[in-house]
Amino acid sequence: MKNWLPVPVEVAWSLTAVEEYPTGVGPRPVERYETADLAGGQRAAVHLAGDVVLAATGVELDALDTPPTLPSRKSR
Repeated sequence: MKNWLPVPVEVAWSLTAVEEYPTGVGPRPVERYETADLAGGQRAAVHLAGDVVLAATGVELDALDTPPTLPSRKSR
C-alpha cells in the first residue's frame, strides 16, 4: 500500500454574492464564493450556508438533519 501525502494548493477566494433564502426557522443567507487555483487558473464556485457546503465542484448535498449553524448577526 502506498502512503499518499497531501499536496498543498494555493487558492484565492472572492465573495461574489450573498442571497437570503426563506426557511421554516427564518431567512438563511447563502454566500457564493469564486475560487481560483493560483497555479493553474482553474475557477469554480462554492456556495456556503453557515458551516455547510451546499454546492461545490465534486460535492453533492443529499439532505441535512438540522439547519446549518450560522454566525450571529452581531459577529458579521
